[in-house]
Amino acid sequence: MSELRLLPDVISYNAAISACEKAGLWQVALSLLSSMPAMAVNPSEISYSAAISSCEKGRQWQMALSLLSQMPDARLSPNLLCFAAAVLACVKCNRWRDTFVLLDDMLGFSLEPNPFTLSTLLAECEQRGLLSTEQKLATAMCLTQPFARSIG
Repeated sequence: MSELRLLPDVISYNAAISACEKAGLWQVALSLLSSMPAMAVNPSEISYSAAISSCEKGRQWQMALSLLSQMPDARLSPNLLCFAAAVLACVKCNRWRDTFVLLDDMLGFSLEPNPFTLSTLLAECEQRGLLSTEQKLATAMCLTQPFARSIG
């Protein structure tokens, strides 16, 4: 009998990285991501998104930002999910300046923060008592702006 040997592909790596993210194993997720090229598997936007999400869950904001900055070197454009996970990692670690830099960087990639990302950011600010009533109103208006553009 011949032995069946399966080689990992980008889909199996992405599934494993996502499983690590859900299990809170950010170090293992990063190890899997870094091992992909040695196995002749090119990481995808999904690979990076899952790895950045694992960093967000592990409160590893510096690593999340590092992964995001590595994507262009891998000839990948960060997508909305990558940015959203990096934003949440910064928010959870009180890295407000980095958070707003990321939101600005999104525009450089022609991406707009989605309502979920903005509402999560607003909720974190409210929970920490960082918003005045006027800021809450202005933020709420900004949250509805994307919907207004799509309707009108």
